[in-house]
Amino acid sequence: MMKLLVEKDAEAATVLAIEFQAKLVGNYKEGKHVISQLKKTISKHGVNEDSLAKRIDRLITISEISDIINLPVSTLRVWEQHQLFEPIRGDNNYRYFNQRLLNRLFTIKLLRLSGIGFEQCQHILKELDQKNFNEIIMILEKRLKDMKKDINNGLKALGHLNDLIIHLEGDDYFE
Repeated sequence: MMKLLVEKDAEAATVLAIEFQAKLVGNYKEGKHVISQLKKTISKHGVNEDSLAKRIDRLITISEISDIINLPVSTLRVWEQHQLFEPIRGDNNYRYFNQRLLNRLFTIKLLRLSGIGFEQCQHILKELDQKNFNEIIMILEKRLKDMKKDINNGLKALGHLNDLIIHLEGDDYFE
């Protein structure tokens, strides 16, 4: 953006700033939606695992699970290395998944899309396994608060950039 300013293309710099602001707001809204959906799911003390993801009735391979939840196999392997889940191992040492694991992967995906790190995911999944729903809701509400703060800081930075653009345009700074 600064390069555009130096090249006296304030209009392009302004467009970039507006696009950045829209992206921040979009990420916030998406994160808020994901957290809202998670909150609804986990706040039910009678969580129905069958309702969390597509229903499967047999063991499926990692490539099949990858297609179902729309994530690369490499991502699933990273999650496994971070001990977010443990697949079922067949006699051939292949990874297999059942409905319970599919539901867990779906939950992990939502957590990661919300910007929650591996360590916090582990903690949330542990609390979920123990059915400590109030603890999970507190963690998610804190994440939402942090996201709001980040967005506010980003919007302030955009305002400062806009002020700089106006200042540089008005003072013939580059002449």
